[in-house]
Amino acid sequence: MRVVWNVCLMTVGLVMLGTANAADPVEAPSVEDVTEASAFVQELVDATITSLSDEELSDTDRRAQFTTLIDRGFASDYIAKVVLGRYWLKLSADQRPEYMRLFRSFMLENLMSRMSLFNDEYLEILGHQFTKKGDIFVLSQIVMVNEAFDVDWRVRRFNGVYKIIDVRLEGISMVITNHEEFTSTAFTEGMDGLMDSLRRWSPSASEPVANSVSPH
Repeated sequence: MRVVWNVCLMTVGLVMLGTANAADPVEAPSVEDVTEASAFVQELVDATITSLSDEELSDTDRRAQFTTLIDRGFASDYIAKVVLGRYWLKLSADQRPEYMRLFRSFMLENLMSRMSLFNDEYLEILGHQFTKKGDIFVLSQIVMVNEAFDVDWRVRRFNGVYKIIDVRLEGISMVITNHEEFTSTAFTEGMDGLMDSLRRWSPSASEPVANSVSPH
């Protein structure tokens, strides 16, 4: 499997994810920061493609490996809170831990269905950009035999460790799409309705959480 590196700015969802205004001055990250962020994405995507395409793995083992990789690479608790937006404050103290667990399961199912498409393809990253808050944006392509499709990764440090906080597939942001769906359900059906929907959407919610990042 071949990986070619570059990185570019992901423009969708900057305000929702707490980035600087476009008019604000932006301090460039160090070469080391860019290198580390690129290496982090490369390692995660390489390991994921290898695991999902390993025909010797049972479905159970493949799911377990994928879950470990996603828990290590994604800030699921942070994403969960951003997706819910102001409705986070409407969750009761008892609902919040369950919501975090259900959202993680929901995210795992969605990412696995999308990343299962990455078999013998390779990842080509096209450039790099950043925000005032220190996020590194990675614009990449999954290159196939007859076509390529865009996959963008937004990376942020949490306690010195890089985590992915959004993925954009062919221009569609995971965070913004989920935000629209979740807040619409919360508005029309209330928080109990949202939780019921998540229970239906999240069949693997009983799996333990590893290396989660608490939302701020």
